[in-house]
Amino acid sequence: SNKDFSIVLPCYNESKNLPILVENIAKFWPKYNFELILVNNGSIDNSAEVLAKLEQKFSEFIKVITIEKNIGYGHGIYTGLSHADSEILAYSHADIQTPPEDIFKAFDIFKEKNDKNILVKGLRQNRRQEEMFLTNWLAKIVSFILGYKFEDINGQPKMFTKNFFNELKDYPKDFSFDVYIMYMAKRLGYKLETFPVDFGVRIHGESKWANTIFSKYKTIFKYLFSINKLALKNHQDEKNFYYQASRFLVTGIFTNIVNYLTFFIFYKFVGIYYIIASALGFIAG
Repeated sequence: SNKDFSIVLPCYNESKNLPILVENIAKFWPKYNFELILVNNGSIDNSAEVLAKLEQKFSEFIKVITIEKNIGYGHGIYTGLSHADSEILAYSHADIQTPPEDIFKAFDIFKEKNDKNILVKGLRQNRRQEEMFLTNWLAKIVSFILGYKFEDINGQPKMFTKNFFNELKDYPKDFSFDVYIMYMAKRLGYKLETFPVDFGVRIHGESKWANTIFSKYKTIFKYLFSINKLALKNHQDEKNFYYQASRFLVTGIFTNIVNYLTFFIFYKFVGIYYIIASALGFIAG
């Protein structure tokens, strides 16, 4: 590719935000040589129309990918990344809560580090206490289940190499895609480079996951279900909760079998006093 890096933005019913977003990104062209991949992730508003106009206006760097039916946030991002031509890839949100300039900050950090085995990501600042509380607790739960330390999992943008992307085989198609990216980076020994990003207020549209209390908790439940699914799929990873729990269970069962069998043999067949037989069983176990 003749572009230095590719930016993927999944768009689901973001027609009002898109012109503002693209105008903001266009300010960085041609100082930065990038391609912008806008993924119409099964939108049911007039996004297709808006995207077609933007692609025409900014044809030097915009590429539009259309997914007819929305089957998830993760699927939208993965599809966009798979159409990228550059060796350095990034993705973020299309709702302007993540300032577009952060993507270019990430690229500067990536170039400065000059290390193919890093993942650069934003660490959100200036958020409401309730949001911080939820983010921190979800990170703790995910860390416990997957066995690696995580913080601000959904902080954007995220930037990595195409080689890293090629390692992502069995990816989740839903909101747990961010967890999967972070998990794979940890498993494959990638270094994490974080930098502070300002998480702003949404200008148009509404959150796709938390527009009501019901949808918020439904999403959290689905999110935790997906993470457990991811942990079960990777249960052979020694840090994994399910790997540790199964070892603990197998060891416990085996220990008790040895304990009672030894006790029974010494007490019944050898005729040793039951307290001594019990102690020998415990030691053997």
